[in-house]
Amino acid sequence: MRVTATISWAEKASILDCSAEFSSLPPLIIEESKDFVLKGNATEVSGYRFNFYIMNLDNYMAWSSGRAYASYFERKNVTGTSFAIQLTKDQATSTIHFIVENPLRDVNETVKISAILEWQEKATMAATIGGWMLGGIIAIIGVIIIIVAGIATLVFKPKPKT
Repeated sequence: MRVTATISWAEKASILDCSAEFSSLPPLIIEESKDFVLKGNATEVSGYRFNFYIMNLDNYMAWSSGRAYASYFERKNVTGTSFAIQLTKDQATSTIHFIVENPLRDVNETVKISAILEWQEKATMAATIGGWMLGGIIAIIGVIIIIVAGIATLVFKPKPKT
């Protein structure tokens, strides 16, 4: 999964307009997946400073209403930042909010965000059985080709000259 977003925001805009969301629907994630990592970066195009947060929907709503919140990632007063965050399966398959807070009240900021969600997939029983079946079919075809080649060699063998 990859997300690319640009957030343009100034403090005079609504606080609800300062996030881009990324959603990975559960059907896109194989059941035997693990080791979820959200990697990426956020950069302000003109070099202005900004505050950057990554959090789930509930914490985003708490943050936007001024209540206590918890974030997956948080950096304040930066011109750019990179992140690599370990996530649980539930966190990775829920909506993730990328939030840019503009500390400069009268300066419009444009922050470019690029992120990718990576994970490891464990081979499932169906994949293993499928691999065995495909291997068996290829082996049978190989044996048939060897038998046909042997018969062809005997049939088309040159006769000795007398």
